Amino acid sequence: MDMQSLFMSQASFLILDKYENEFETISILHNLPEEKRISQTDISKDWLSSLSVNEKEDQNTAVKSSVHYREIGNRFFASNNERRNVVAATNLYTKAIFAAPEKSEALALAHANRATALQELGYYQQAYDDCECALEEGYPSHLIHKVLTRQAYCAWKLKDVDRLSTHLDALSEKKLNESFMDKYKQLRNGLNELLKNKNTEESSKQCKEVVLEKKSQQIKTSLDERGRYMVASEDIGENEVVFVERAQSILPVNRFKICQQCAATLIIPFPCRFCYMQVFYCSLECKKLHKNIHSYECVGYQKQLFGHVGIAHLAMRIMLEGLPQFARNLECTNAKEIWESLMNSNNLKNIEYVQSLNMITHLGEMAKGDIVWFALVADLLVTYLDEYTEFFNNFSKTAACLSDWKLVTGALILRHIGQLIVNGHTFCSIVAMPTNQNDNMEFTLLSDDMWNGAYRLKLGFLHKFCSYEETAAANLPYLSICNHACIQSFQSKFSGRYVQTHATNFIPKNKEIFNCYTLDYRKSKQKHRSEDLKDVYKFKCKCIKCDTKNPDKDYEAFHQYRCENTECRKIFVPKMPNSNTLNWWDSIDELDSKNAIKCSICRSKQSFEWFNIIKNLLKVMYSRSSRHLLFETFRKLDNVLIDYHEMKLFFAYAIVSGCFNYIDGIGDNSGDHLGAEEFPKLVDVLKLYLIGVAKQCRYNSIEYVANMTYLWDLIAIGVYKCDNVEMRKMLDSLEMVSDEIKLIFMHYYEDHLKYTIN
Repeated sequence: MDMQSLFMSQASFLILDKYENEFETISILHNLPEEKRISQTDISKDWLSSLSVNEKEDQNTAVKSSVHYREIGNRFFASNNERRNVVAATNLYTKAIFAAPEKSEALALAHANRATALQELGYYQQAYDDCECALEEGYPSHLIHKVLTRQAYCAWKLKDVDRLSTHLDALSEKKLNESFMDKYKQLRNGLNELLKNKNTEESSKQCKEVVLEKKSQQIKTSLDERGRYMVASEDIGENEVVFVERAQSILPVNRFKICQQCAATLIIPFPCRFCYMQVFYCSLECKKLHKNIHSYECVGYQKQLFGHVGIAHLAMRIMLEGLPQFARNLECTNAKEIWESLMNSNNLKNIEYVQSLNMITHLGEMAKGDIVWFALVADLLVTYLDEYTEFFNNFSKTAACLSDWKLVTGALILRHIGQLIVNGHTFCSIVAMPTNQNDNMEFTLLSDDMWNGAYRLKLGFLHKFCSYEETAAANLPYLSICNHACIQSFQSKFSGRYVQTHATNFIPKNKEIFNCYTLDYRKSKQKHRSEDLKDVYKFKCKCIKCDTKNPDKDYEAFHQYRCENTECRKIFVPKMPNSNTLNWWDSIDELDSKNAIKCSICRSKQSFEWFNIIKNLLKVMYSRSSRHLLFETFRKLDNVLIDYHEMKLFFAYAIVSGCFNYIDGIGDNSGDHLGAEEFPKLVDVLKLYLIGVAKQCRYNSIEYVANMTYLWDLIAIGVYKCDNVEMRKMLDSLEMVSDEIKLIFMHYYEDHLKYTIN
């Protein structure tokens, strides 16, 4: 039975005459006659129990798989110089970890071997954590001195005096051969050096906390439709930080391989071994920090429950992280009192969860059928928490009974669902394209053809980071206070669990600070934006870009054609009133008379012969002669596509990304390598594309940085000379990408670009 069938069978239990609030809605289910309530709950229990759990391999098979991966990894790690590949070995050791059964020697050895490889690559914190795992999983006692030595070495590299001292003390009690005794003495000398500098150098810390900055804003409340809104309490200059906020809750999008605790996207994975590699962490510290929350979700992952409930999973996680904070401060005796205390909790400003409770929700403006659906989802998750977790033990010492807490829990999940629909946010991050499309367990840092060392890419491989994707859904109560405008006041940088906003223009004191909830005015028609805002957010946008005589002027600037009719030759924008976009080419392979574009001035059909030519040439880019014709045809587009036309940019990116497949030493497709005469043409196309991206998205945007990777590679391999002014501008744009991605770029700059600049 799928979820739709489940809720159809339960719909008769929730008759909603009028929506009042989340509490009263969930109360309808809890106030059913006992027989009906038991029946409704039993249906949920039966459905949950029917969700299949992937069966693990038997112990012997799992051990054999782990040993197999580890042995292949050993060959890569120990091979001669020509075949040695430490990253490939690390990848195989990771697969050995995934395959090995819990508390087995195979698992301990896999962690220990990966620690050795990671140590050599320079991932010292991860190597240290692997040593910890090896010891926890039962590493052979007679070999423990090896692991302790690795831990001591990593602690030394991390400048962690306390841990280094502890491990050296443990090693001093072991019988060490001459080789290990030499290593011990070297590390002891290293400790002495660290102790000398202890007062001037801080120990390396893996997780850096950012102070929440709100000094440039104040919150105001109006009696009109704006409600709570944000204004500048002082002048804010262009590109200055407006505010920084830490997401109270995050959830990976589409099972993307990011850390569940800190949202890092570049990770050496430390998986939860019980939910079949669906949950990963970047370190043991993050795994421990998230342990409590994951204890309530692990079985749900095993049953693949959360793929069914969608946004309700994040709503549940917000509740899991917030409600126990309140339970310790409440002396209520029943569900109604608890709910009223939660809804009137502004005096508890020291509790972060209050901000989440106060977020706007439009649940009451939804169709009754949607409200019933979400209420049944919330109640299903309460049944799951009750049946499969110990969550409700949090409230065993409170005055209210268990049934009261179940009611409140369901109401809170429903409330957070309603809030997330209109106030949920997604983190967008630059990500690497997978090098092995067939490996669904490939992690970026373990792509063996990309890396020279820790966060250091090989020459010509920065363009692998040309993509940007939504990586996590997030709960950001402070950002949610900002009202909508199609021209927003700031650009957002997402880094880990933090969002840092930078002013896109000067914001005067007392000016309202806006966020854009949809595509902005340069990338969409006003009609399209308006429909989305009305459908989801229940209001009509009256911002300065919508409330004008020609609201699509900025969008149309990227869709101007010059008429092919020699008697006209006017610049026009095609009229496509029934379409939400002017990007007609996205869904057309061949242009013919049936779908021809007409000049909006003289009404003549445009032949666009070049369109089919370019489309066909893009399919045969392996041929140097085809590329030559492609460059020539693209150059002539200036005669028909004005300035930075969206289609011109579309073809420019296709040409650039396609050409990179045929650059000697970088490309991975067979065909004619690019000749020296082709690189200047490629640079011209790429620079036109980057200017177009900057005009649509600004230079300091994630879109610009992602595409800038191609230019940096061309500079690195020596086919384009860049001056200091141009490079300074590109380096400044890195302020808008996550700290971990910026580290990759800066290492690449130091390793391959710094000394090539004019």
